[in-house]
Amino acid sequence: MASPKKEASKHSVAFELFYALGADRTFSEVGKRMDVSGTAVGVWAQCFRWQERIAAREKIVSDLVAQKAVEDEAQSRADALKICRASIINFAQTLKPIKDPITGAIIKPASADIKAADFVNLVKLEQFLRGKPSERSELMIGGPAFDKLIDAIAAVVEREVSDPALRARLAAGFTEAAAGLGTVGNA
Repeated sequence: MASPKKEASKHSVAFELFYALGADRTFSEVGKRMDVSGTAVGVWAQCFRWQERIAAREKIVSDLVAQKAVEDEAQSRADALKICRASIINFAQTLKPIKDPITGAIIKPASADIKAADFVNLVKLEQFLRGKPSERSELMIGGPAFDKLIDAIAAVVEREVSDPALRARLAAGFTEAAAGLGTVGNA
């Protein structure tokens, strides 16, 4: 069978059908639907680089899906931020004293729609949605963990440094640095 030199409309239709079959695509299935042999479809596929074209299309589709997911996530965060901001404003409004229009007396609000803990959670959520830290954490190393770290460093120095004088100077430097941290001897 001679290879076609130019892609005709039947070849384009066959390619689109092949692509549309997705995971179930086979040359024989395309051939059956187009009333040609599966072998002929295979020749067309090779001549017109169907696999490369499919890979290029799927990359475009994948990129579009990823972009849509990013846009959806951004919209979701924006919506959540609007809700947080509106809830925070609503909470602030409920805390404001109001003036009785008849007597002119200042009236304290009876209660807020949300509790103070809810407000704190809203602020944390807003910070999180904005990509900012919502909690403060400190990593403290001391006691047994610190002692294990120093022992591990000493073991590496002992193994890797052959000069005894250099090992002694490094050990003294580590001890001095650890003392400066104020954690040596703390358990």
